[in-house]
Amino acid sequence: MRFLIAGFLLLVSPFAHAAVDVSRVFIIANSDSPDSLRLAEFYSRARSIPPANIISVSAGKSAVISRSVYERSVADPVVDALISRGAVSATVVGRSAKYPRRLYAFLSHDVDFIVMCMMPHSVAPTSPKKSPFDGASVDSELAATFIASDSLARSCPNPLFRNYANPDSHKVFGVLRVARLDGDSFATAKKSVESALAAERAGLRGRVYIDKSKKYAMGDRWLDSAASVFRSMYFDVSVDDGRGLFDYYSRMDAAAVYLGWYAANPRFYFLEAGFSLADGAIADHIYSYSAKNLRSSGWTLRFLRCGAAQSFGNVYEPYLSGTHHVDAIAEAYARGMSAGEAAYASVPDLSWQTLVVGDPLYAPFKVGLDAQLAALERGEIDGLSQYVVLREANRRLANGAGAEEVSKYIESWVGRIPDDALLMRLIDDGYGDVLRHADALLSRGIFSAPDKLGTAFALARFFESRKKYAEAMSVYGRLPLSLSDAFKRAVVARAAGLSAKSDLPLSEKFASLKRRFDEIDAAARAKAVAEKARKDAERAGKSAASAKK
Repeated sequence: MRFLIAGFLLLVSPFAHAAVDVSRVFIIANSDSPDSLRLAEFYSRARSIPPANIISVSAGKSAVISRSVYERSVADPVVDALISRGAVSATVVGRSAKYPRRLYAFLSHDVDFIVMCMMPHSVAPTSPKKSPFDGASVDSELAATFIASDSLARSCPNPLFRNYANPDSHKVFGVLRVARLDGDSFATAKKSVESALAAERAGLRGRVYIDKSKKYAMGDRWLDSAASVFRSMYFDVSVDDGRGLFDYYSRMDAAAVYLGWYAANPRFYFLEAGFSLADGAIADHIYSYSAKNLRSSGWTLRFLRCGAAQSFGNVYEPYLSGTHHVDAIAEAYARGMSAGEAAYASVPDLSWQTLVVGDPLYAPFKVGLDAQLAALERGEIDGLSQYVVLREANRRLANGAGAEEVSKYIESWVGRIPDDALLMRLIDDGYGDVLRHADALLSRGIFSAPDKLGTAFALARFFESRKKYAEAMSVYGRLPLSLSDAFKRAVVARAAGLSAKSDLPLSEKFASLKRRFDEIDAAARAKAVAEKARKDAERAGKSAASAKK
């Protein structure tokens, strides 16, 4: 049986979720950005937040601002507005001798969340080459307004970290929970909210992808723990144990959760036009500077472009221990926390480098598995419905049902709902007439979208394992060649390998592509050899000149 409930089932008491009062949610808009103002108004309508709770500040047009601009144009006017509206009780008692920041005598606040709409996201360090480092994200700095010390060197502990018990502890400790809606455009930021709302209506559906790296043991331990938590919630979980990323040959269908690390930039399906995550997807790739260029590049932006409802990022170097801990993210969600609550339960430091991007009110498990099954029985069916069936199958396995019984349950839905993932599961489990399942899968649209193509590669591997080489080559021949050259190379490599193994001829289409890629690679190697020879000659010349002196 491919799927096993690993580790333990999460046995926790229900989270005492505090209902968010939208009158206590404040939206920060930048009056210097029409998109920021437009986004603030959209979010206010989407979540029925009073328009009066939109606080407009003039923060300029740069994503990175100096500390003085941050204090003058963001922190001071935001806190003043909160005080004037009775949401914060605090008094200014002076200013820091080292930094321009105000110092407060803080009494209390009644703010559930602050949502930054396409605001500047980075406070530039005053001395980037000196220690201690005082660069920060705008959001993390604002969150620590009432708890940071006079010195802003490095960070201050987050009292909400792994605090799952008290939903109002942010008010007790004076933490302003700040999240943001952002991206390279209004459309990208708006899409993340729409993704969250869609998932709230139907409940989070899809698969979980855990992308390990073997870079540092601690990060991999977090990911292993997260995988166990999501398995205990009955999700199908794929784990990549290698140093690299999930590649083109890996499944990436209906990614409801993606957690990984240690690659500088996104690759493979994430870069393909048309690739999308599941509605409500939660995505994080742990890497320094993953949100440094939130308006142009990096992991965080890429996730948002692919439709993530929530992502995380780092504007500078937080060090691994200072990032959002992905195991804590998983546990927070397992306990029923909202996106904003999970974000603050998973980050150990404030006044530091991290960002959380997405609607903090998003509740991915507002609709539970039983309610999802009831909707399925009522005929409320779409492309993600099959993942509800798989989750129920995993629950039955965990509760002691036999493998054959569970496979029959999965099979009972084949043909009734979109079923490519169901058929792949039956093939993986070796249940029934797997060749018939494989033939059926060929007609299920697995060649139509980038998120399905990993399934097509899996099907080809299955045919190869059964020595059905012609069928496997037929799968490769049906893969679209309208995607990137990187994808084309992956297809050609597999087709060429199969041709060599089976004596099946390469199609002219593949043979032509292989010749082109071979020529490109040969030219690149020749250029590298020439460049090395040039540098060697240059070094030899310098050595000879030095010897003469």
